[in-house]
Amino acid sequence: MVRENKRVRLACASILALTAATAGQAQEMIVLEEIIVTAQRRIENPMDVPLSITAISGDALERAGVGTVDQAMRLIPNVSLDNNNSLRSGRISIRGITSDVNNLGTEGSVSVSVDGVYQGRATTLNSDLIDLERVEVLRGPQGTLYGKNTTGGAINIITRRPAKEPEAVADIRFGNHDAQRYRATVSAPLGDAFAFRASAAVTRRDGLLTNSFQGRKVNDINSETARLTLEARPSETVTIRLSADGSRDDGTGDSKSVLTLGGTVGGFAQAVGVPLTVPPLFDRTTAFDAPNNENRRVWGTSATIDWDTGEDTVTSISALRGFTFDNQSDNDFTPLSLVQSGLREKQHQFSQELRYVAAQRDHFRYTAGLYYFHQILKGNQVASVGPHFSVLTGVLTGGALVVPAGSVAPAFVRTETDSYAAYAEGTYDVTEQFSLTAGLRYSHETKDVRHDQSKVNPLFVPLGFPPPIPVFTAGLTENNLSPKLTAQYRFNDDTMAYATVSRGFKGGGFSTGLINSAADTEFKSEKATNYELGLKSTLVPRRLNATLTGFYLDYSDLQVSTFVTNRFIVSNAASATSKGVELELEFKATKELLLQASAGYLDASYDDFANAPCPAGSAARTCDLSGKRMLRAPEWTTTLTAGYEREVTAGITGYFRADYTYKSGQFFTLEQDPDLSQSGYGLVGGKAGLRFNDGAYELSVYAQNLFDRHYINGGGTGIPFSDTKGVTLGDPRLWGVEFKARF
Repeated sequence: MVRENKRVRLACASILALTAATAGQAQEMIVLEEIIVTAQRRIENPMDVPLSITAISGDALERAGVGTVDQAMRLIPNVSLDNNNSLRSGRISIRGITSDVNNLGTEGSVSVSVDGVYQGRATTLNSDLIDLERVEVLRGPQGTLYGKNTTGGAINIITRRPAKEPEAVADIRFGNHDAQRYRATVSAPLGDAFAFRASAAVTRRDGLLTNSFQGRKVNDINSETARLTLEARPSETVTIRLSADGSRDDGTGDSKSVLTLGGTVGGFAQAVGVPLTVPPLFDRTTAFDAPNNENRRVWGTSATIDWDTGEDTVTSISALRGFTFDNQSDNDFTPLSLVQSGLREKQHQFSQELRYVAAQRDHFRYTAGLYYFHQILKGNQVASVGPHFSVLTGVLTGGALVVPAGSVAPAFVRTETDSYAAYAEGTYDVTEQFSLTAGLRYSHETKDVRHDQSKVNPLFVPLGFPPPIPVFTAGLTENNLSPKLTAQYRFNDDTMAYATVSRGFKGGGFSTGLINSAADTEFKSEKATNYELGLKSTLVPRRLNATLTGFYLDYSDLQVSTFVTNRFIVSNAASATSKGVELELEFKATKELLLQASAGYLDASYDDFANAPCPAGSAARTCDLSGKRMLRAPEWTTTLTAGYEREVTAGITGYFRADYTYKSGQFFTLEQDPDLSQSGYGLVGGKAGLRFNDGAYELSVYAQNLFDRHYINGGGTGIPFSDTKGVTLGDPRLWGVEFKARF
């Protein structure tokens, strides 16, 4: 890890040296790509925005070969998204705060919005990215303008709007592991007042693991995504956008490779005549008997109305969304027919936002709005046992208890959420150089839960499984104020500094799924206070941008999700602190060469967490994690990128892009099991190609994890034998060829 950090520091120093050597060589047309953001609900240059924000244009994502949200997050300091090779497990981490959706009763710590519509569950997050305008990542609590579930930050995904002139784009990609991707976009005006845009994508790939027991590939990809947008301008001042999208995903995700087989499971397997072995981890071979299937269906509609009053803008965003998710998983990670589980999740949400953005008047500008969110989430979680479990129960009890194969432990859950909010944020220019911004959001939220665990087979209880529990209901009401105060000072047109204090919250809720009693379900809301200093400067006009941010985050009642004894529960760690620094550099060195570098340093730890769970196999019932590093919170994250593009001959342009991303060591479980962790590692990727006929046609090759670095990105313990541990492997080297045509 020390060697990795030295290489990172040397690479950053090399970029800074090249910056100094070439800064004086300004030439005509040597400028950075211009990008605008709407993070503060108005159009701005990110270098003028007094918050920690990274914006990546859709074109830049294409040049980087990025196709999914988790790939995009690798390019941003102190941010990651690990999907654990599952359609449902979108674990977003910003500044050490991780969102985990294993429990239906908890919500994310990072708000994700698509075209201004909040996505109620991270289950819908990691679909294919198609036809994007840009992605904006806001680090730190964003409670004032974005509301609940922003203690970590916010991610805005903005799609392209219908074009004023006809256009069409199509591309195909073929790669190793029989990877195939087909995408197409068509946009055109429909008369003077209407326009449309339609996009679709189909992605296929074989599995990256071989299940030797079943003789098939697992962790494959089968995805289809489509979006249609209609835009109307009934007058010069009113724009109406209607959008509909949908996606379908099927696969065999969340298939783990066995890391360790404990003596308990080994001895039992030998007794019943099922040979168990642990193949070399990165042979990418596993063995289990359950189906391990996943299916996800996502749909959504929205209507956005913008009214330009002449100076101000009034916006209404109405949206209806939903999804279904089904899976089956092998919980013991072995060919033994012991325990498997299934989850059926169904969600509907409606949201409505009314927003007023006032233009500058007498040194003052402001944004104000009202927001409503309604969600119904239903879940059916079932654990079932196989023939080997029946034998096991007989062995463990000396024949006194035998649980028949096929016995189930189901839990049926329904949660309903209503959230109301009113917010306002205003900026006053005290002088031409000094500005003050103040904001406040009031939120009122109610949650109701209905839980049915009455059909659990009582024979499970002596074995430590949760007991049957009659149907019960519970409710929760919370009120919250999320303030923000920012001071901004402009040294000149190219440099500004800011200081911010802001607060965000994540609502409380109920642990759902299989529980031990109705009394242990409720958990409190999570709150975060952020203290941040930032400096943004364009060191060479339109060629060299630099941003530096320091932050200190104080968390109270941090919500954590962990598997304890026989169930997933959500509880509140007493307190936690996250502090660090983020640096981003972007330099147009020559007309052909673009250099980018970013680095994030993070010190995120639990201040007071005395009753935390212990690693599997520990004799203690609880462990003290006070002072320990938080899960999925690497100390260092770094990205180095170089892009080069130049005309080869008339009408033909060649280009390449190479990127290096590094993460230092991290734990994947709350209890900090050293077996379920990853030391520091770096990944190299790239893309190179030719554009013909002035960009009408494009042929390229790409590679991800070019040097086939071995790493893991998740893990857990088996059921019922916790001394069996499984891990999710990071993707091996992926490469292929792509052809694109523009019409």
